[in-house]
Amino acid sequence: MAKYHNLLDEVGEAGQRLSDHLQDKQEERLEDRGEEIKDWYSVMNPASNVAPSRLDAGAESLRMYAEAFDSELNVATGLSQCQANTLGLSIHFMRTLSPGSPYRFIVLDDPVQSMDDKHFEALSRDVIERLLDQENLQIIVGTHTRALSDKLWSLHIDQRCKYLKISDIERKGPTISKEKTLEDELKRIEHLAKGNEGDRELALDRIRNSTEHLIGLICQVEGHPLPDPNKHRTAKQKLYHLSDCPSVKTKYISTLKDTIEFSNSAHHESEGESVPGEGKIQTHLSTLHNYGDMFEVLEKR
Repeated sequence: MAKYHNLLDEVGEAGQRLSDHLQDKQEERLEDRGEEIKDWYSVMNPASNVAPSRLDAGAESLRMYAEAFDSELNVATGLSQCQANTLGLSIHFMRTLSPGSPYRFIVLDDPVQSMDDKHFEALSRDVIERLLDQENLQIIVGTHTRALSDKLWSLHIDQRCKYLKISDIERKGPTISKEKTLEDELKRIEHLAKGNEGDRELALDRIRNSTEHLIGLICQVEGHPLPDPNKHRTAKQKLYHLSDCPSVKTKYISTLKDTIEFSNSAHHESEGESVPGEGKIQTHLSTLHNYGDMFEVLEKR
């Protein structure tokens, strides 16, 4: 019995040493991955007074803490819905980008829930661009928010993005409408041009993106496609590539250049006019329509 109890004590001590070792390794690993979480969180929360501080690993639980105004609080009870949502997304990005992961895509289901305008902009522009350009991921976004789907399509119109509307789910399946075309976007811009100052400002942004899309399509139909289509390029860089196409006249290049400069908000601020009126926007919109018809690319994706 004495030998049995001695052996039992040794097994218990070995089990405790193993448990302590696993705890140390888990905390060590969490510290590394925790820095990745902080990094993603900071992208969505620039200049925020709230940031993740540490992760504590228990036997069967994980506790996360955040710093807010020099105080530490439990994430589960101390963060707002918006902050908790961005933190959850940060953890999701960290897990998706785990070393050795075989998956090169990420699914985001209604990612802007409870987000204010600042966080919405950070996610739709900075986060998505980083996932596409730096992490080289395919991104699938499901959302009920029309503003998000329209903005993502507009910003990445030249990156072979797909825009599908799913509705009327029945026993036989959902109704899926066709993806948007350049012509769809031009119609949307025409509608925005008739709106208020905010709408016209958005119209300018979409004119720039639509011009980039148009240039890419013209390059394709004229047998002078852009090299490495997934690489992000500015409108001016694409126009420079198009200018090397012998079948495209110089006057077309000049006109497109003028539209690109017009869509730059800084151009209007320097002239003392914050947002152009409907008439000026329609002039450049007509240019895109005319060139789209001329090169027969309006129906192309």
